[in-house]
Amino acid sequence: MIDNDMPDLYEFDRECHVFRMRGRRVPSVTQVLREAGLVRFYCSRPTLEEARRRGRDVHMLVADMDVHPGRAYDAGNGIEGYGRAWQAFRMEYGFVHDASEQKVFNDIHGYAGIYDKRGWLWAGRSTQREVLLEIKSGGFAPWHAEQLAGYSLAVEPTMEKGPERWAVYLRPDGKFSVKMFGDVRDYGHFLAALTITKLREQRNLIQPDVAFDEIFTGEMMGAEFPGGGS
Repeated sequence: MIDNDMPDLYEFDRECHVFRMRGRRVPSVTQVLREAGLVRFYCSRPTLEEARRRGRDVHMLVADMDVHPGRAYDAGNGIEGYGRAWQAFRMEYGFVHDASEQKVFNDIHGYAGIYDKRGWLWAGRSTQREVLLEIKSGGFAPWHAEQLAGYSLAVEPTMEKGPERWAVYLRPDGKFSVKMFGDVRDYGHFLAALTITKLREQRNLIQPDVAFDEIFTGEMMGAEFPGGGS
């Protein structure tokens, strides 16, 4: 389900990066992927922090561009190329966004998350398609498939009726690439990872790492996104 108004039933503690449903803490999509061992990075902490900063800045720029499409941008922090790449994607694929940085909760399986964007490709045409988008300022990783599957199951638990799952990879030179994830096994993989995560939690094997969740998703603690939750 999509939670637009964040009633008392669903909570998100931005400072601690914790989701709760009915007062009970639940894992986020990216926490599930981490705790199940589907994500592993071999680089220094400073490199991860730089990725976090870049990801945050790119997401904020993209969100503002969607709210103010006619505005000229000169961010002055080395991310202008990512903005040009996003603009090129929107023009080539006719993308129109409906929601950005939306919190979602899955009541059936007990987890939550924040997806990047939901909207339409080739909007207004006979070929238009609803899509759930993840925006990446780095390269492809196999776990992106399960990440989007987790968000998709929170948006539409039946799987058959949900939006298509796409990732857009923005580059600093103004170019981009896209990947659509259409393998239905991704949903099963994500749910298996969720089962492992909850079992590890029951056995007190989980060590929180908020910085990880900030770095590798749009779930960036303390960042405010123009148009988010619209």
